[in-house]
Amino acid sequence: MESLGCKAAISHLGCAAAPRIARSLLPGLRIPVSPLKHGRSLLIRASSPGNPVPVSNGNGQRKKNDALQETIFQLEGLLKEPGEVLNDIGGQLSAKDLQLVLAYFAEEGRDSWFALEVFEWMQKTNRVENDTHQLMMSIMVNWAMKLVEQEKPVEQVKALLEDMYCVGLTPESRIMHSIVAAYWEKGKASEALTFVKEVMSSKWYQDRADDPLQYLIVKMVSSKQSKQAIRLVTEIRNGGLPLKGTTYSAAMLAAVHEQEQLSFAVHQLRKYQKKGVISIEGSDKSIRTYEASLHRQAEQFTQWAAEDEQSQELMPTIYERLLAMYCLAGKGLDAERSLWKLKLAGRSPAPSMFNTILGICAFNNRAEDAYRIFGKMEASGREATKLTFSVLIGGFIKGGNPAEAASAMSKMLERGLRPEVPEMLVVLRSLRSADMVPLYMTLAKTLSDEGLMEPRIMYFYIDSIKLCIIRLL
Repeated sequence: MESLGCKAAISHLGCAAAPRIARSLLPGLRIPVSPLKHGRSLLIRASSPGNPVPVSNGNGQRKKNDALQETIFQLEGLLKEPGEVLNDIGGQLSAKDLQLVLAYFAEEGRDSWFALEVFEWMQKTNRVENDTHQLMMSIMVNWAMKLVEQEKPVEQVKALLEDMYCVGLTPESRIMHSIVAAYWEKGKASEALTFVKEVMSSKWYQDRADDPLQYLIVKMVSSKQSKQAIRLVTEIRNGGLPLKGTTYSAAMLAAVHEQEQLSFAVHQLRKYQKKGVISIEGSDKSIRTYEASLHRQAEQFTQWAAEDEQSQELMPTIYERLLAMYCLAGKGLDAERSLWKLKLAGRSPAPSMFNTILGICAFNNRAEDAYRIFGKMEASGREATKLTFSVLIGGFIKGGNPAEAASAMSKMLERGLRPEVPEMLVVLRSLRSADMVPLYMTLAKTLSDEGLMEPRIMYFYIDSIKLCIIRLL
């Protein structure tokens, strides 16, 4: 082989990389070579000292730089170890020249592994600048995306990320997100999940803030696969892989979306049932069972996050999403419990949260619970507003309790808050429909005394004796 001008060279990256392919002496023919024991493959290529490799710039013109051409020629020719070549000639190359070398090997049809070799040498000699780092990161993103597009095994994509880490190039979040997104958009959800699990089990991934699982969950939620996302988080957690606080937060987001879809579906079913189109009598138990299971899973995510020291900063967000889920489900007491957990976690609940819970309790005809929360809200320094009473009154009306709605309106008037005309008319009509005459008369007189409505004429007609009794309120 030496007589033919060929020389065997062994790759020497900082740690094991994926097996390479050796070049034969015949152009265009590649011979697979088994990996060496230390994880490197043997590369053989014919060299021709009188035929230097041309280098192209962005305009397609040849770069007239002997040192640059000689570096690329010797690297591709494998006349020496890549490190030896760069030690001999690298001192003659500027930072821009080294970037051209990286760009050259990143071109289509080149062996991009040489780019990793060059970058590793630059790291060791402290010649990596910010521009170089960004260039190399862009090269690696394109390389990884090509592997995904070519449907290479997930293990090969993971091995590329490990090689990046070995040469001092930490895979950024955008690389992992781009890979997950590429798999997802190609309809390869299983490959996306496998990739995430492979990354999470890698040594280089430990103690990093990146969370590809969180990104995958958000993708699933946006594709209306919240149920599958919740199951996925549970399976991975039970499988022993440690989860980050961002994963629990995303899981709670999935729970909120799942509850939203469930509540909407149940509302539509009730609507069609009232029209007589369908009957869901036998489905009520199944719906309640599924909803209870969803809430247990959400509570479990919250508990796991609370037990994780690194998730404490995200606990307010997690409790906020737990509260939102119970609000959508119409669970006033559970929502109240979540509200105070949120407060204990250090985040002051927004006034809208109190209003929402009050409306839920009122809708479920839990007047005692509603006024208890009302009192706690005011005790915490949040004074009830006109909107607070409007939500309370609306909840009682929709829940079929006009008496409590009238009582809430009276309390509203005692505080000097003036309800809107449509609101007053709704309460009065509800009292009239429910034949609650004394309450109707009392509320109508109060509203008239406050100057909020004109005096009303009230009449009773007794059919049997054809008697009409008229009274001015």
